[in-house]
Amino acid sequence: MKKLARVASVLFCSASLYGIALPESAIALPEEPKPIQLAQANNGLEILTTGTGSKQIFRFAPSVGSQQTTVMAIQAATTVGGKQGIALTLPAIAITIETTVMEANADTGSYRGQFIYQAVEVGDGETLPPGASDSIRQQLQALVGLNGEFAIDAQGNLTDFSLELPTTSDNPVAQQILQQVSEALKQLSNPFPAEAIGVGAQWQVTQDVAVSGIEVTQTTTYELLDYQGNNLTLAFKTDQSGSGSLADFPGLPEGFDPQIESLNSTGEGTLTLNLEQLLPSTLQVQSETEMVMTIKPPNASQPIDLQVQVSSQVDLSDQE
Repeated sequence: MKKLARVASVLFCSASLYGIALPESAIALPEEPKPIQLAQANNGLEILTTGTGSKQIFRFAPSVGSQQTTVMAIQAATTVGGKQGIALTLPAIAITIETTVMEANADTGSYRGQFIYQAVEVGDGETLPPGASDSIRQQLQALVGLNGEFAIDAQGNLTDFSLELPTTSDNPVAQQILQQVSEALKQLSNPFPAEAIGVGAQWQVTQDVAVSGIEVTQTTTYELLDYQGNNLTLAFKTDQSGSGSLADFPGLPEGFDPQIESLNSTGEGTLTLNLEQLLPSTLQVQSETEMVMTIKPPNASQPIDLQVQVSSQVDLSDQE
């Protein structure tokens, strides 16, 4: 059972950081550093209601040279084997990111920013094997100084993303966490409708995401709670579903062939935006993910069914 728990924790430790699926490039750390490109597709944005009262069109308009320093705090826990299974708590992680607007073209509605990871702090994972937290802490220090670029359009759609990841050791858990936190900025784009909206407006954004062999459909529903000038407060809910094979997932024991029979995830939270900044000013999200997987160990006559639950919380805030 412990070996199966290790398999499940390797597969889903990174998903537990966010409770959401990430692009395929977020799964396997390359042997050599190489740029990571945008690898997810918006299927469309659908207005559900335009809200009430005064309505206006919201568009991002950051200025060249403007800077933003953000701290992202991540907590996650995984249970393998149902309620009576093995519980794994990942170390708490806090990442400081500085973002600078490098290009702004109001005519075309395109904005490009550069980001750099300034600091990473890692707590202790009480249920991890001895030394695991120290190993993860050491590996994540490779993030410090890492920089890249991304671009959004005036509606907030992510149109480009690129960074180079460093090589790391063969610690699969550290690899997955390093890769996921490096991808976090991709999940912070929040598109607005083209139409004018008011308080109470709701809209949905649907994405198809490929996650190392799993095809996941993600739907995020937004609601405009309030706005004052360029400052907006949104609530959001995210639903995901998917299935597929993870036979080639890195870090698995040799001969294991995991099949994801079902993946279902829900998350909800709030965020605040300043339309003169590229990233949210604050964000709080809690997520619950349940996965049913079948693993056939080497030389086993019958596959083994496992149930994995993941709980995660992410808090993001501007640093004064």
